[in-house]
Amino acid sequence: GVFGGRAAFGWNLVTDLPAVLDAAFDLAVTLVLMMLLALGLVVVFALGQAQVMWAQLALSIALVLGPIFIPWLLVPQLSFLFWGWLRTVLVYSLYGAVAAAIFRVVTELGVFVVQGWTGDVAAGVEWAGPTGIMTAWRRSMVTIPYIVAAGLATLKVGELTQMLISGGGNVGSGASGRAMQTAAVARVAVTGGV
Repeated sequence: GVFGGRAAFGWNLVTDLPAVLDAAFDLAVTLVLMMLLALGLVVVFALGQAQVMWAQLALSIALVLGPIFIPWLLVPQLSFLFWGWLRTVLVYSLYGAVAAAIFRVVTELGVFVVQGWTGDVAAGVEWAGPTGIMTAWRRSMVTIPYIVAAGLATLKVGELTQMLISGGGNVGSGASGRAMQTAAVARVAVTGGV
């Protein structure tokens, strides 16, 4: 009966305790890894949405303050106040467009990454053993670079907007510039400045 089935289950659990603990550990590692990946995706999406919201908020504030700055165009010595306000409106209008464009791309790619996860769930992957850990590891090999790239793209909205407004420069991480400076300093140290 019911008692015999539970007793057999309990006996199997006790006699096969190392395998049960191993499976529980594998499942815990898999769940933690997948939760961290999901958290990374949520943070990237939230960061992108915050950029769009910030652009809308800043533009709204600039437009509300417009009646204070527009009359200064009539006073030549203080017309810089108007031009500064106008530049702010233009920058944050473009900032919103750039943030929305980057957010759209990041979201579309993020949905593609998450859809790859659903194939594993639908296929009935065993998440409690080494197969589950390998599946989570495979997913992380796709998701972690996406999270890093999407996070960097989202954080570059301001720089890209300034580049478009001023018409200059290359938007990058700055790592190549620092590497070139380090190489130049090392060359001077090695060659004695020759």
